Amino acid sequence: MKKTGDKRRVQMVEKEIQAVLGMYLINGFSEPLDLFITLSRTVVSADLKFAKVYFTVLPKGGTGADHVDESAAEETEELLNEHAHEFQHHIAKELKLRFTPKVSFFHDRSVEKVMKVDKLLNELSRQNKSDDE
Repeated sequence: MKKTGDKRRVQMVEKEIQAVLGMYLINGFSEPLDLFITLSRTVVSADLKFAKVYFTVLPKGGTGADHVDESAAEETEELLNEHAHEFQHHIAKELKLRFTPKVSFFHDRSVEKVMKVDKLLNELSRQNKSDDE
């Protein structure tokens, strides 16, 4: 049976990995990036050997309402996964863990889904206003 302390440790490691990788993307990543990458969440296995890092992307100089096309997001996912060993090395250097988790990156599509729902709701709201007039 798992102890509750184990769950808290996993959550703490998730936060630390996300913070370390976020700073590394800003200050140390070897590849130039034409996009803003936000690490939205990190999920670490109970044994701390695997980490799934979810990210979202926005174009540089965008208004926040802009979105990146799917191919650019997929290319970014491939780039990050190609350099996973570099990220793992940085985690090992920054965090004192018995095992360095194997890192995998995944494009977090939840932001796009939220934006689509918001757009639909705005369209419905405009239609209702025009029907009322």
